[in-house]
Amino acid sequence: MTRQACPNDKRAFLITLTAKGKQKIDQALPHHIQRVETFFARLTAEEQGELIRILKKFKD
Repeated sequence: MTRQACPNDKRAFLITLTAKGKQKIDQALPHHIQRVETFFARLTAEEQGELIRILKKFKD
């Protein structure tokens, strides 16, 4: 990762991934997606909808 001072807000920093960081994400993402899909496969469509509805409450 790289870190730069935000030009618009001196209290903040802009964080970006390096090429090596992006490569790590690209390597890990397929496994992560597979695990999430496996988790959701255990739930019925109704349960999935309910879980999504509940999780959205945390977002608000």
